[in-house]
Amino acid sequence: MEHENKINVSIIVPVYNVSSYLRRCLDSCISQTMEDIEIVVVNDCSPDPLDSVIMREYESRYPDKVHCIWHKKNTRLGGARNTGIKAAAGEFIYCLDSDDYIEPDLCEKMYGAMIDRNSDMAVCDFERIEGNKVIRYWESNGDFTSNEPLDRLKDLKNHSACAIMIRKSLITENDLFFHEQVFCEDLLCVLWYLPAIKIARVHEMLYHYVKRDNSISQGGNFETYKLGLEEIYLILNMKYFSCLDKKVKELVFLYLITTVTRWTLQVYMCHPDKIKYFNRKTLLLENALGSKVSTFETVSFQKNFVINILDFIISNSGNEDFIIEYYAYYHCQWNLRSLKACKYFLSKYKKKRITIWGAGKMGRLNAHNFSLLGVNFEVTDYDENLHGVKIENGSVVKPWSELQSHTDVVISSVDGSYFDIVKIVRSDLPNVEIIDYHKLYDWYL
Repeated sequence: MEHENKINVSIIVPVYNVSSYLRRCLDSCISQTMEDIEIVVVNDCSPDPLDSVIMREYESRYPDKVHCIWHKKNTRLGGARNTGIKAAAGEFIYCLDSDDYIEPDLCEKMYGAMIDRNSDMAVCDFERIEGNKVIRYWESNGDFTSNEPLDRLKDLKNHSACAIMIRKSLITENDLFFHEQVFCEDLLCVLWYLPAIKIARVHEMLYHYVKRDNSISQGGNFETYKLGLEEIYLILNMKYFSCLDKKVKELVFLYLITTVTRWTLQVYMCHPDKIKYFNRKTLLLENALGSKVSTFETVSFQKNFVINILDFIISNSGNEDFIIEYYAYYHCQWNLRSLKACKYFLSKYKKKRITIWGAGKMGRLNAHNFSLLGVNFEVTDYDENLHGVKIENGSVVKPWSELQSHTDVVISSVDGSYFDIVKIVRSDLPNVEIIDYHKLYDWYL
């Protein structure tokens, strides 16, 4: 691609089966307040012909901004991004997933922050949207004021490529391209934090991550998680990784293995017959690294956490209640108490129609627990803004008026609101039993 004017930022947009979202994505790119940008759109053999129609339309309407590339072979998200990065004319790269969209000033603010602070990379905050509701907000974590890799990795909580704008030469000179034909390819971005001399943090929500069931990044079948493990094996065998300082390697590994242990619950719930295989492959990651976590020089909570989790997997993978206790153990010990309390509760209330009142932290915990135990339940909340929101376990928060006719027991899961909930429920259903969630723990304790 030839350009008369200098391009400072190249936005890379991989496309695969996204015609319902692509216009919004491309419009958010075209609407950028920064002028000297280009948009490189890569069609990764999408089966949806409308994707190509939309791409050609935008390339025709904005020939100075939009440049389209069509793959002859599907390489998944990582390969499509690599094609865009290699073709990019910009000094800096920003990767945007085609079902998502960005704020109009993302490029201006992230590029401006890097220029102002003489940085090689910038990170921003982002939110996750489901339907028309924001269901989670991520802040960029890590000590980016330090030039030390150990400091940057210590508190890192997010590895999304879409929260990063990076100097292209850092990718090309260090061979930090994405891996192809894998899942969770963004894990590689943990390594992007290391070669940058300076990193600028833009503490603003500039990126909107839209959750949909059939997106490139959504895990579904077991093959997804196998490919995620494959991505980690590939990272551990990269030349760049092999040249890192030992302590930096340890922190990178702890980050990666922590991500894998989060997948364990998803694998069990969707593919329980595969959990032993998945656990075995997880334990083999230490062999790929060439050392045991217990021998790491790094002293941190995360190290001890990973050691305990791996030991737990080794000791309990044959336990029929493995996933229930794993879930509790993963989060914290008091969750194990709450799960056992829920099991005791359910032994008393089998066949009862249960409604959890409260979609906050405690309500979501109870919903998780009941879901793990295979119980059908409903969720309601005072807050009308939460009605229609799908919480983590897949339950949709409904108005109380919709649930009255099929509720036998209400679990009050809002701190300090038990008597308010009793008043509301009793006015409609005087015979429904109402239980304060604290009582669940009293029964067990």
